[in-house]
Amino acid sequence: MEYETKNTKEKIKIIHAIGRSNFSERSRDKLDFLLKNLNSNEKEIRFTSMCELISNTRLDETNIWNKVNDDSINLEEIHQLILPIAKEFENSQDDFFRNISKNFIENTTNYSL
Repeated sequence: MEYETKNTKEKIKIIHAIGRSNFSERSRDKLDFLLKNLNSNEKEIRFTSMCELISNTRLDETNIWNKVNDDSINLEEIHQLILPIAKEFENSQDDFFRNISKNFIENTTNYSL
């Protein structure tokens, strides 16, 4: 999946659309797209991708709409890729960025022990 736009707001809309679509279909493509955006130079893009990944890679997910439907995908490995981005935002001046990041870090640490 590729998108052609230079506008950050449009990129964020696309990331949200992919992240909020039926994740049980084409899980690998959607994850690859969101993971690619974790490396963006734009912090809003990194943060939005991180949030969509967090939302769609819960280990305890039971809702088929949000559940990754590909047994070859290791959700714990994906969480390890998200972790550095969450740590980047952990000390953000923005309360929203900081709170989501701290919550993810805490939850990841709790189930990794």
